[in-house]
Amino acid sequence: MWKRKKHILVLMPDRFNNAMGGMGANSVYVFEKLQKEFSFSVVGYPDALPKPAYIKEYRDAVNPLLDVHFGPLLTLEGQIEYFYQATQCEKPDLIYAYDWSVGLAALRAADYFKIPLVFRVSLSFDKMVDDGLFLGLNPKVAGEMAILRGLRNMEILGLKRADRVIQVSNGYAKRFEKQEYLKDKTVIIPNGINAEIWKKEKEVTLPGTRKLKLVYIGRFAEMKGIGLLCNASLPESVDLIFIGAMEENIFSEMVKKAVSERENVHYIGALYGQDKIDALFAADGVIMPSRHEPFGTVGLEALASNNIILSSCVDGLGDYLPEVAIRFDLSSASISEAIRKFVSLFEPRGEVERMEKLEKGTEIVKKYNWTVAAAKLGEVFRNLV
Repeated sequence: MWKRKKHILVLMPDRFNNAMGGMGANSVYVFEKLQKEFSFSVVGYPDALPKPAYIKEYRDAVNPLLDVHFGPLLTLEGQIEYFYQATQCEKPDLIYAYDWSVGLAALRAADYFKIPLVFRVSLSFDKMVDDGLFLGLNPKVAGEMAILRGLRNMEILGLKRADRVIQVSNGYAKRFEKQEYLKDKTVIIPNGINAEIWKKEKEVTLPGTRKLKLVYIGRFAEMKGIGLLCNASLPESVDLIFIGAMEENIFSEMVKKAVSERENVHYIGALYGQDKIDALFAADGVIMPSRHEPFGTVGLEALASNNIILSSCVDGLGDYLPEVAIRFDLSSASISEAIRKFVSLFEPRGEVERMEKLEKGTEIVKKYNWTVAAAKLGEVFRNLV
């Protein structure tokens, strides 16, 4: 007898094509592996490019407040748009919320349809605030602190309403241990990488004339430690290359300033797909100065590209990087010392240690794949619907 696929409605503050972060990259591979058992509709960032064939419906969440350029306010307002677009979809069997920033829309949509809610902690605004990261909100301005409290409560209400909460690392999950209401409904499902496609196709020459190429790739945001990295010193043998999309924030301005003032600091824009893979294979090292990091998929991508990693190893990065990374504290001085250590690994006396790190990195990558992640997520869905 033919059996109807269970239908999952996904609220995702990202897109499939040219994804802005790990959410879009995660969904592409995980949903593909689950398509035989589940159908998927998605409300996400506007995305004009063709969607994967297994996506039943994709609805753009379009910001109607065109003259507002203040992220926290747009996030709050966005709940209306995400909720509205969700209600226009075919009734699902379950809602899968990919992030805190759609928390209120997700719980209201789950209540509207009277169905289970799975809440994925791709990032926690509540825990960012604990680390003194306020998304540009001024803690001395009462109105901005009201917005901050709204954002925190949006996440907490979503977590409380959720039937299951997915954490992407053990390190990040530990931050939630005091929240008793999560105790019996948390599942750890780490991110992964598609090693089958992670192959170099062409030789790429990264900018600069120095012997060693050290890459930062990702968003230019406070939680990523951009300020600390821009103020670190660089040996003469190292070119530092920033890869990522410029945004209207102080951290993008810091990158621009560093590029304009220092001959061995460069910026080449955002790279996606095979262009990103080829660029990473052209690098000698990848630096992750994160102050706050739920998982850090860039770390896996760097290991798969045979790079030495320099990292703070905070939160989820501590799940898989400590034994292969050059670790540093959250200060520009410590980052500077780590970069000097990085240089030493490419000298004759450091060759053995460098090869050991690269070999261990290859083994780590094998443990994190989308097949495992999809199987665990499928089990979560199956148990609820």
